[in-house]
Amino acid sequence: MLLLLASLGGVTATVIAGDIGYAQWRENQRQRKIYAAFQPTAVPIPPNFVERPVISEMIRDRLTKRTRYEVIVGNSGTGKSTIVKKVASTIPGAIYIHPAMGGNVAATLADAFAAALNWEEQGLSWREAYSNDIIGNDHGRMLERMLEDFEHLAAKFQAEYGHPAVLVFDNINAIADKDPELLYKLQSYAKEAADKGSYKVVFVCSGGVAPAQMKSKLLSANLRWLRLLMLLQRIQLGREAPRAANAVSAT
Repeated sequence: MLLLLASLGGVTATVIAGDIGYAQWRENQRQRKIYAAFQPTAVPIPPNFVERPVISEMIRDRLTKRTRYEVIVGNSGTGKSTIVKKVASTIPGAIYIHPAMGGNVAATLADAFAAALNWEEQGLSWREAYSNDIIGNDHGRMLERMLEDFEHLAAKFQAEYGHPAVLVFDNINAIADKDPELLYKLQSYAKEAADKGSYKVVFVCSGGVAPAQMKSKLLSANLRWLRLLMLLQRIQLGREAPRAANAVSAT
């Protein structure tokens, strides 16, 4: 009996050690996968896209400056998101997030963030992975965990590259319209990150209630604005002709 108990104890210890080893291996793989998202990646650009070098350079400047967090405001339908996405794709450490319209705002934001960051849940053991028992389906908590992972790896990135990583949240109009409290939380994270210098956050919107909502908060003390006034002729027969393109910066 004693030999049987000792044998069972040895098997249990081996199983536990194997479970811990698998969890550590999986976590290392997860971290590497997320960190790979910090590298520049080519993005598809519409064939009728019109380059705007001056505006692109202004956006690049805002995405790479160390101080403050930013809001880029521009007219809807002028190619603003395409320019921001294109510029962000060339900057090491820039993660571009564009949540879809409609549905649960927190869910669509979490899905877009997870896809951009190559993110998956943390700390799954082999038993949980086998049973597909994913911990936590609260999208607010998921966003918090994603931001924690991003901040952790942003510190590694800044040590290696000498400049902060940046999160770009596009289409924040949808968040402001349907879940203003969520936008307030994101703004809180942005200000905290700016205060600590851990990473940078840039918001992109097309006017509406988002700018007014963000200005009204005490968190706007560390906020900087870039207003893009890009008046473009509508696309006709697959061709786009710019009437005017200028930018006005406001701090």
